[in-house]
Amino acid sequence: MTEQAQEQPAGKIRVVVPDGMTFTDLKLARDAETGAISFDLEAVRAVCVATGVDADAVLAHEGNVNSLIVAWYGVHRLDGGEPDLVFEGLIADAKRASGELQ
Repeated sequence: MTEQAQEQPAGKIRVVVPDGMTFTDLKLARDAETGAISFDLEAVRAVCVATGVDADAVLAHEGNVNSLIVAWYGVHRLDGGEPDLVFEGLIADAKRASGELQ
């Protein structure tokens, strides 16, 4: 299993990705018309189980799911994974919204 290599602040968990699973298994997608984000819930559940957190509790709160996916992407990139176009687009949108990117 791959663990996030970065130090975690107090109260944060270390994300563990099951062996053989990659970020592409999340099947992250964004609807071009609505901007709605979709992903494979079973992939999120698998990462929750490997990490040792209650998947239902994570899935019950959008912020928890977002945090898990962000941490998973961090693990993916630290392990040399290729950039994910959807996720990179979300990062760019967030930077534009914050004024960091124009």
